[in-house]
Amino acid sequence: MSVARAKVDETIEVLASTGMPKGTARTLAYLTTKDDWATSRDIEKATNLRQPEVSIAVRTLLERGWVERDSLKRESKGRPINIYRMDVDLTDVYLSIESDEKEKIADVEENLVHIKELWDVA
Repeated sequence: MSVARAKVDETIEVLASTGMPKGTARTLAYLTTKDDWATSRDIEKATNLRQPEVSIAVRTLLERGWVERDSLKRESKGRPINIYRMDVDLTDVYLSIESDEKEKIADVEENLVHIKELWDVA
């Protein structure tokens, strides 16, 4: 396994440990390696995810504001093809994840204080 692949795999595992669904983590990791737009099919092939999993992952990334979507018109009839790419740099993604994780820590600490008060534990 290449060093780059190992780094991507480790990134996916760490993102998943924050509570991010693995499909979203895989999609994010893939899109961060792309300099250009990617279709859903590109994402499916690169991440070994099924189409519904890619749709859910991309929707999550769009909602977070990390990814942008555009459309390619087909030459034949039919719906346009959605394409995706990163809309922010990795620093912004990191800061967002850091904020979420610190919020979780604050919630846990608040819960512990509350339990301590309820149980009158010193």
